[in-house]
Amino acid sequence: MTTGNLVLPRIGLARRSRSRFRCRAASTLSERLILALVGVGDVSKGMTGVVRMLQRQLRAARVEWWAPSADGSSLALEVADGRADGARRAFSLGAAGALVVDGGADSLQLGPALDRLAPILRRQLAEERLAERTALLARRNEALEDFAALVAHELKNPLQIALLEPGAPVEELDRALAMIDAILEASRSEGDRATARAEECLADALRDLGPVAAKIDVALPPELPLPATLLRIVLRNLIANAVAAGARSVSVAASSSRSDWRLTVDDDGVGVGSGSTNGYSHGSGVGLMLSRRIAERAGGALELQPLAAGGTRASMLLKRPER
Repeated sequence: MTTGNLVLPRIGLARRSRSRFRCRAASTLSERLILALVGVGDVSKGMTGVVRMLQRQLRAARVEWWAPSADGSSLALEVADGRADGARRAFSLGAAGALVVDGGADSLQLGPALDRLAPILRRQLAEERLAERTALLARRNEALEDFAALVAHELKNPLQIALLEPGAPVEELDRALAMIDAILEASRSEGDRATARAEECLADALRDLGPVAAKIDVALPPELPLPATLLRIVLRNLIANAVAAGARSVSVAASSSRSDWRLTVDDDGVGVGSGSTNGYSHGSGVGLMLSRRIAERAGGALELQPLAAGGTRASMLLKRPER
């Protein structure tokens, strides 16, 4: 009994000592994980650091973070480190998804550490997605204002002809309706990084404009990095402004570098700052405004410059899609 009485407290003490050690280890691990998460600019990069740290710390074959979809209905693999080899164990992070570890995991240490990490991850993920949605709504509201203004701008003349001249050809009205469809499609294309067949878009733009007195010279590549409807609107607006400035010749071309394309529309019209009330006099027309917005949303810019021989160059920078 005496021996038993002496041994039992030692066993209890050893168990309490191991428990305190695990608590300290979990606390240290959770602090390191939290620092890795919050020490970078976005959640994905932060969780990349967390996953890599856990893979080394736990000597696991592989660690994965499965992130929730935007509506929270499913999970998708977002970050992974290592190669799958061993029993897979999943640790729930609540609304922030799940962490999956292949082999080598000490759940007694990892579980408490993730319990401290998960609320911070959930908050950061919610804040990041809220910021993204707010920015997207702002862009869409801006786009709606642009497209509403363009509808009024583009439909004014065709509808006036239809109202004032009942016997006028219906081609003008058909063209107006086609413009509405193109504008609506463009509003849905906001943020799209697709490429477009350049000469097909130019042909569509010229059909939108109807008969054009100016001669159109073309030197375009097969494709340009802008959705087809948006490229069509830009080309139509730039050519329309050149014609309104009295151009007899318009050159549409594109040149490339390693990082971008530059679309140019040169004309021999009255030129920038000529004092004319038409064309490019101040570059403030609705069509030019919309084209500038399209360029900005694509990560580029639209500039107007006078040409040495007279006339104007409209130059639009288009970033190459990331691969």
